[in-house]
Amino acid sequence: MAMPIDPIDFIVKQKWITITVIGSVFTFGMITKFREAVFEPLLVYALPPESFNWMKVDLPDEGPHPNITGMFGNENHSSYTINFGPWIRETIVWMFMILILYLMTVFLNWQTIPQGNAGGAAVLFGAKK
Repeated sequence: MAMPIDPIDFIVKQKWITITVIGSVFTFGMITKFREAVFEPLLVYALPPESFNWMKVDLPDEGPHPNITGMFGNENHSSYTINFGPWIRETIVWMFMILILYLMTVFLNWQTIPQGNAGGAAVLFGAKK
């Protein structure tokens, strides 16, 4: 098989970019805008980041360490802080979203096929069912 010289011809022959891929790009953009414009303000109202500030752990500096330097050279820190709050907050959001997806799957009765769900553009371009 001769390799095509034209990159567009190569992409078409390899079937990397399908209607599904193009649709997914726009769907990802729409979901991102929804998260920025609607979901994040509601989340800040329901779970304000300031309510997780109590999860900060301050580690005291034990003094100068002449043989140890920081990642970017000599760093001057009076203390080191471990902030667990943002991670816990994001974990709560993740659990909520996983629960929503699970409930959608259960109540909408999405079917699963043991060999996989080949459909749509995959069938058009020769995927085996």
